[in-house]
Amino acid sequence: MEQLQLLQIPPPFCAYADGPCDQDFSNLGQARGLFLFGSNPQPIAATVEASAERLRERTGERWATWRDMDVPGRMIFCEICKSIRGATAVYADVTTLNFNLMFEIGFAIGLGRPVRPIRDTTYSVDKKLFDAVGVLDTLGFAEFTNSGELADTILEMGPPAPVGASPQHTFRDTPLYVLKGPVDTDGVVQLLSLIKKSYLGFRTHDPVETPRLSLHSVRKEVAGSFGVVAHLLSPHRDIAHAHNALCAFVCGMAVAEQKTVLLLQEETV
Repeated sequence: MEQLQLLQIPPPFCAYADGPCDQDFSNLGQARGLFLFGSNPQPIAATVEASAERLRERTGERWATWRDMDVPGRMIFCEICKSIRGATAVYADVTTLNFNLMFEIGFAIGLGRPVRPIRDTTYSVDKKLFDAVGVLDTLGFAEFTNSGELADTILEMGPPAPVGASPQHTFRDTPLYVLKGPVDTDGVVQLLSLIKKSYLGFRTHDPVETPRLSLHSVRKEVAGSFGVVAHLLSPHRDIAHAHNALCAFVCGMAVAEQKTVLLLQEETV
């Protein structure tokens, strides 16, 4: 069955719903492009929205944003999931390092949807943190400073290509993939101790030993696992932002590939 047809079938398991998907996929909204971006910073969000409007006017086609979704009374992520499935390509703003957006980018790649990261190169907030994550380095970025430039660049570059099929290798002896933080807090020590006592074989990503993960490596680890566990650091820790963003990306991909996913937060704001 072709990938497009598979996207129109609700998955038998969704970690987000903790069971079978309960959504109706019979009328997925089709779009040439779907723009995903954070509400803040507001100037960047406004620029991306204006670019979507420019593209509608110039092409006569549907270029959607997450703000076009009919979400009142519904789960926001479920609507985003359906919009990603119905889009020819996803354009995700990574000018700042947004946890929810990194999850959605991972989810889109896990579904096999073409993704083009976009970013305002003059906005320096989070640039070093994003470079530290590194997982999207191999994707072609569309850079912009205003809405007209973004629209021009997207049309000139053409649609992004999908990243291809996930590597086929199952880690049967170590089916659980654990993302630990760069510091050994009591929480992560207790977590690893409990997993060891369960006799469930697992593999660990240690950011101290491997500071940057490649997209190929992440896809191989997720595809070959039965489950993914991510230990999120407290947002009050200086090193939390980049690590938590990587966890979001990996877990988004895992949810798309129907893996069992557990996100553990050390502390909330």
